[in-house]
Amino acid sequence: MLTQKTSSHYDCISAFEDLQTICKKQNVKEAIQRLFFMQQEGIPLPEDIVCSVIENCTRKRDIISGKKLQLLLLKDELTPPTSVVGDHLIRFFASSNNLQDANKVFSSISKPTVYTWNAIITAHSNLNVNKEALQLYEQMLHSGINPDKFTFLPVLRVCCSATTISKGRLIHDQIIRSVLELDASIRNALMNMYMKCGCLESAERVFKYLPNRYIVSWTTLVTTYVYYGFNDEALNAFEAIQIEGIVPNPFIYVRIVNACSNQETLRKEEICMQE
Repeated sequence: MLTQKTSSHYDCISAFEDLQTICKKQNVKEAIQRLFFMQQEGIPLPEDIVCSVIENCTRKRDIISGKKLQLLLLKDELTPPTSVVGDHLIRFFASSNNLQDANKVFSSISKPTVYTWNAIITAHSNLNVNKEALQLYEQMLHSGINPDKFTFLPVLRVCCSATTISKGRLIHDQIIRSVLELDASIRNALMNMYMKCGCLESAERVFKYLPNRYIVSWTTLVTTYVYYGFNDEALNAFEAIQIEGIVPNPFIYVRIVNACSNQETLRKEEICMQE
């Protein structure tokens, strides 16, 4: 419950049923109006429905309705907010590129859960606020919360340059030492991180031990080979894709055309040098 006010059992049931019907229709504005009415009547605000309304605001990118709902929750003495409602509010503000309010919500939560940490770290990662994302990750570890798969994915995404590769390797080590299963998404994120940092050998090592080499992994590999001028390796990878019976996607075909073009340019340059 999000309020300590009391009301009759009948009024509560009736209000909840009406609100659930409105939420099923995804009518955000009417749902918020009904929540305001319930608050004025002293009817407790159901946390699950509040979260559902926030999700609809996020999905529809309805900033105005989201801000109205935030004001309603503040009036309902949601200070600090529960971690569940806070998680949803953080994602809502992040979806509208409003990190300032997302950070305010996060700071007001006295005991953030792993889901709360994931929400705020992902918010910074998605908006390329990389330094702060890594700082939040460190704070999470120091608070005693164990990261999960959905922590590592956004954190690996921000380790995408030569200046952050040491941090990326440390996170890789933390993943190995954790009890998490290294599924395809984590392995692809690791490979992508090493590729972007120019550490091809490390990326190839991760790729080698992929249990299932999906087209996404092959695309990352071929794209990086071509980007760094390893055209022969890109062509070899393309052959391996066909041998494994995987149908190349348009992105791979474009990269292979680029590799062939690069090879032809190098061949012509060598001929010119010999002349």
